[in-house]
Amino acid sequence: MSTYEWDFPEVRLFRVENTSGFIREGKSEPLKSRDMVIKGLGIPPVSFTTGGLPQADSPVIKKLAGNNPSKGHYGDAYEHYKKLGQEQKGIEISKALDSWVKCKSIETLLTTYICPLQGNADSDSRIHCSMNLNTETGRLSARKPNL
Repeated sequence: MSTYEWDFPEVRLFRVENTSGFIREGKSEPLKSRDMVIKGLGIPPVSFTTGGLPQADSPVIKKLAGNNPSKGHYGDAYEHYKKLGQEQKGIEISKALDSWVKCKSIETLLTTYICPLQGNADSDSRIHCSMNLNTETGRLSARKPNL
């Protein structure tokens, strides 16, 4: 019996748009939609949203992964699988979740800072901004773009 009011299936099927243009064998036209199967890991939820659903945000994923799985500091995912006698699976999942968190942080840096700034570069690959000096505090700031 689960410790929360929602009973989630272990495997769930979703119908999604066929954005990759997948063509089923023997057919000539791509499908309009495809079936995507998502299987849960069986790990109990760490925290819940205000609506009562399990959270899957960055702090939760970091807690599941651990502080530094590459150095043996595994998280809740490892502890769950260790209780089941599947210690190696817990290690692999902790490392995979840690890698995912690192990839997402790199993606955030790229989409928030690097890519937008590249669009502001001139023909010499330099970025010129307008500088502001706050006369009351002496604080220096930039705009167009904000650096």
